[in-house]
Amino acid sequence: MNLDLIAMITMLIIMSLFGIGILLCLIIIWSDQCTTPEEQYYEDLEQMKYLKEYQAKKLKK
Repeated sequence: MNLDLIAMITMLIIMSLFGIGILLCLIIIWSDQCTTPEEQYYEDLEQMKYLKEYQAKKLKK
C-alpha cells in the first residue's frame, strides 16, 4: 500500500510538470504571434542598438 501511494504521488508530480510545460509552450507560441510587423521592426532596432553598444564595450576592453 505504501508503494502504491508513492507511485501515485510520483505520477501526479510528473503529470503536473508535463501540463505546466505544455501551458508554457502555448503561452510562448501565442505571445510570439501577437506581434505586428511594426512592433517586430522596433524590436529589431532595439536588438541592433544593443549589439552595437555591446561590441563597442567589448572593443574598449
